[in-house]
Amino acid sequence: MRKITALILCLLLVTTCAFAEDGLTMIVDTDESSFLITGDGTLLTQPGEYDVIYCFTYDTCEPERLMYAVTKFAEGAVDFSEFSQSAATDAEVEDWPEDGGALPETDGSEIVDEELEFYDYNELDGEWEIIEGEETDIDDWDEDWTEEDWYDFEGDYFDSLYAVMNARGELITGFDYIAFTHDVSDAVIFATRADGFVDALDEQGNVLVSGDYAAMTSDGNGGYLATKPDLDQIDEYGDFPAMSTLVHVASDGSEEDTGYTTGTYELGVFNSGYLCVPLYGEIQPEEAAEESEEETEDDEYFEDYDNYDYEVLGYVFLDSQGKNAFDKVFTYAAMFTGGYAEVEDENFNARLIDVNGEYVTDKEYSGFDRGEDGDSMPIIANIVGGGFDLLDRADLSVIASFGSEYGNELFASQAGGDFIMAYSDSCMMIMAADGRIIYSSQDENVYAYTWYAYCEGQPERILVSRGDWPSAQCSLMDLEGNTVGGAYPELSALSWKDGQGRYMVADFDVVEVDYGGETMLDADYDTYTYGIIDQDGNTILETKYTMINCLSADRYWVSDGNTYQLVDENGNVIYEAE
Repeated sequence: MRKITALILCLLLVTTCAFAEDGLTMIVDTDESSFLITGDGTLLTQPGEYDVIYCFTYDTCEPERLMYAVTKFAEGAVDFSEFSQSAATDAEVEDWPEDGGALPETDGSEIVDEELEFYDYNELDGEWEIIEGEETDIDDWDEDWTEEDWYDFEGDYFDSLYAVMNARGELITGFDYIAFTHDVSDAVIFATRADGFVDALDEQGNVLVSGDYAAMTSDGNGGYLATKPDLDQIDEYGDFPAMSTLVHVASDGSEEDTGYTTGTYELGVFNSGYLCVPLYGEIQPEEAAEESEEETEDDEYFEDYDNYDYEVLGYVFLDSQGKNAFDKVFTYAAMFTGGYAEVEDENFNARLIDVNGEYVTDKEYSGFDRGEDGDSMPIIANIVGGGFDLLDRADLSVIASFGSEYGNELFASQAGGDFIMAYSDSCMMIMAADGRIIYSSQDENVYAYTWYAYCEGQPERILVSRGDWPSAQCSLMDLEGNTVGGAYPELSALSWKDGQGRYMVADFDVVEVDYGGETMLDADYDTYTYGIIDQDGNTILETKYTMINCLSADRYWVSDGNTYQLVDENGNVIYEAE
């Protein structure tokens, strides 16, 4: 995947839902544009003014510090081949325009209109088939395509540049960037320019540092660690090499080589004062020859990707100056979380180290789930061969252990809302933080889940689905195993705040559909309607809307097919638009 392609597609897949109280900023997405609105119905931007708006602040911070990326396709459209780079699609370029192409005339409604070859899987024949003559606009792909669609595309590549907007709806940069991250703790925005290099900005949009850096991260002391690719190794498409020099950049922009080479885009963030970095090195000629002998027929598909002449030599933890903090190189390591980092020892077992770089576990574990900084959940330690321990976060003592009595290949991970989810070859379980089993099932047609879009405190409900879709029945269950309220074809958790839960329900007609001579049940998507219920199954919003988008714990953007409204959980209309 090309560099700019990866960035653009990741951005467009991000959920653009910001949770807010009255008067604070929320995003409304329509079929044609996005706009910002406050909880009391005040428009911060006008509908139709911006094509796309998404929030790129993921860490917890004051609502007024949230940052948004905005674009206007008509004004910001750019031919990225000017930079010899691709954008807008994840596809193979058959004939790349050497002269950079030309910016097409567009009113913003279309970017590219080219003939595409669609590939669809024929389950009966077990082969991919080409659907000839299909045409579509890039704007319409999300409606016509699924993840299983394969395609080839010929033509120029066009997409838009983004600007940064604050939570008051004010632009703080020009339309000069394609991707962003927001380091809330150090109040820095890292903005990727159209040429692929990164600027460090403050939260007012001022450029702090600009240079030939492919990735940057704050060191916690006003400086940065950055990857600096060799400009002589940029390929014909403008893609950077897979590995780059790691440099330390001071607040005044002066830089110092750390002596390390790492992945061009593999910079994480500092945690507990350290940055975990993989060390890259070139594959030796004899190793390359061995790999060449192991090539398969599938390698021809990837022949365009010639950056696989490197290997990971190990992992180190760097301090704020880019020095090896523990004077150790691990065969594997992951960033610190909650005062511990996961590493791999000489026997290839997973171990935890503390902030001094010392081992603090000695059991044969295969991996850990340490949760998030500041949470009260135990650390899940999965055991080699199956089973897991729950470790107290404070002293790493074992709270509870689970083994083969729950099935083979037992594995656990943190789940939404301070729950633990565990699976084996014969059952699934949901647990509380103390190891108490809240729900378990050995029925493969029953599934329980706990993820909440917005969660404050410990939810007292889990969601259970029984049967195969589209005929499944979904319901709420309390933590004692009692079913609460009725059953619905679809049910999803939205928010849990102040001991109150909100859930979206859906209803639709089930129809018989012929798939290659085989009759199967499917949903009639034209009959979908949505509503909202509370944690006791009481109706908040009737199941009559063709669309509901949860903007906050008590604000919803709804449509009945023609009219769009911002409503509260009592159905009061705060803003309305055709």
